[in-house]
Amino acid sequence: MNSSVGLQTAVFDNTLKAPKCVNVGSGCDSGPSLLLGRDTMSGGAEPNQPNTINSSCADGTSGTFHSDESNDRIVVSTTDGSTLAAGKTVKVSATVWAYSGFTSDHLDLYYTANANSPSWTLIGTITPPAAGAQTLSANYTLPSGSLQAVRAQFRYLGSASSCTAGAYNDHDDLIFAVGAGTPGFSVSASPSSMSVQQGTNATSTVTVTSQNGFNSATTLSVSGLPSGVTAAFSTNPVTPPANGSATSTLTFTASSTATIGTSTVTATGTSGTVTHTATIALTVTAPSTQLIQNSGFETGTLANWTTGGAALPTISTVQKHSGSFSALDGASSGSEPNGDDFLYQTITIPSTATKATLTFWYWPSTTDTITYDWQEAQVQNTAGTMLAQIMKVCSNAQAWTQVTYDLTSYKGQTIRIYFNDHQDGFGDLTYMYLDDINVNVQ
Repeated sequence: MNSSVGLQTAVFDNTLKAPKCVNVGSGCDSGPSLLLGRDTMSGGAEPNQPNTINSSCADGTSGTFHSDESNDRIVVSTTDGSTLAAGKTVKVSATVWAYSGFTSDHLDLYYTANANSPSWTLIGTITPPAAGAQTLSANYTLPSGSLQAVRAQFRYLGSASSCTAGAYNDHDDLIFAVGAGTPGFSVSASPSSMSVQQGTNATSTVTVTSQNGFNSATTLSVSGLPSGVTAAFSTNPVTPPANGSATSTLTFTASSTATIGTSTVTATGTSGTVTHTATIALTVTAPSTQLIQNSGFETGTLANWTTGGAALPTISTVQKHSGSFSALDGASSGSEPNGDDFLYQTITIPSTATKATLTFWYWPSTTDTITYDWQEAQVQNTAGTMLAQIMKVCSNAQAWTQVTYDLTSYKGQTIRIYFNDHQDGFGDLTYMYLDDINVNVQ
């Protein structure tokens, strides 16, 4: 196949029944006349209609030329002015005529990697911003394939598809030659944002993906590691198969004295003189300490918890978020008591804490419709004075719900993590199950 740098002008291909650029250039232009008009519409019959590959998608015939909808021109070209090749970013521009009620008009742009046997992929749908002549554009990346095509479908109402029927719809294809492109590769990391605790390790998968037949050995390296963190690849170098991918596990190991904070780590793949990179946001955290004792009530008791109230909290096996037990706060059967039923645990947040987080799960139930009853959680001081209302609801959700609350502002203080179920004694049973109550401190 011959190639020629520069924008190529298409000619009608009698075999494929659509405009075609035979030579590889920086782009392909249907020109001002090959697609002008629509089918046999009044005043503007389109030459060689319908101008879709193998005449596969017929146009609507209703309306008047340049009053009603038509697609009049398509141009596809590289965004950097280089020749069309696999992996290149190209802009597809369609010159359309929009009806006066233009908000009901839509341009659907599609591409196919094989014009001889098209399978269409949607690039995007664009609604014209005004009536009359205008050019609408979208970008996409060229796949591999020596003869490709784009389709512009300009429709009135309806929905996007590669061939939407409609009396005012115009469908046009533009076929163009594409070069093989320069063999190359890309590098990616997943996850690209991750955390590792001091004294532990964490992993990310680095993938080297072949482009345009590349299948050479690629050496991997890492830079930007914070102090106290080392990194190693499970496989190095890696060799992706042509137009395929190869992976290596990247393990980060943080020492007990690794610098806490977030760093941008760069994973680099090198083949010959070519390098490509991927970045990873790596956060080093301090070890986490759990302050709540008997947090999931798996002792089968309320040990370490202080309880009180008209109907003392009890251990239950009826509802459990995890494990075998939970705590029941409030009366779930019998006569409704009058007053508060509570349990709490007293903890001290270390003054050196950089983060302290309370999490717990609760399962609420109530028949109260006036909300004289409630379920709640508080932060209290050691005298029982409320410092913060974490939650207060009158809920009949009857499902496990997680609550997360930041306790960092209480570092250096001794506080109570307090749960209360209030019932008014009027017969509406209100209660909640509690489980997996944790205060994690870093």
